[in-house]
Amino acid sequence: MDLLSYFRAEIEEILAEGGPARLGFVETADGRIDVLPLGRLFIRNICMIFDKHLRGKRDGRPVFSRTI
Repeated sequence: MDLLSYFRAEIEEILAEGGPARLGFVETADGRIDVLPLGRLFIRNICMIFDKHLRGKRDGRPVFSRTI
């Protein structure tokens, strides 16, 4: 399985303006996503990007969760 292709949308979201990589929560290199110390505080939010069930419910509407 080619994980970079499978998770393309999620990786784009992580790298997007305002995404975890731009906010200093994660670093990406060599096909890896490393959570930085600041990102540990937001690990649930970062992981939610990869939640396929949740992604189906986002469709432009806000999803409310007790993450912060």
